[in-house]
Amino acid sequence: MRDPALHLGESAAWELAPTGRSCGLFVLDSNANFKVGISDWSAPKDDVEGCKARAALAAQEFYLAAQPH
Repeated sequence: MRDPALHLGESAAWELAPTGRSCGLFVLDSNANFKVGISDWSAPKDDVEGCKARAALAAQEFYLAAQPH
């Protein structure tokens, strides 16, 4: 599911059925396409926003590192 609120690459989309314990974020850009997945089986199942926040932060760091200098 595309998330226009995320400003990562040209497009960013969440993997289907995120939970507080597992979520994935796809980032698509002309020079970098990747998926960041978070798995934390000790996290609360209903903390979907927490999982998404951790995935978005990791994706942002990876995206910045992948940019040409």
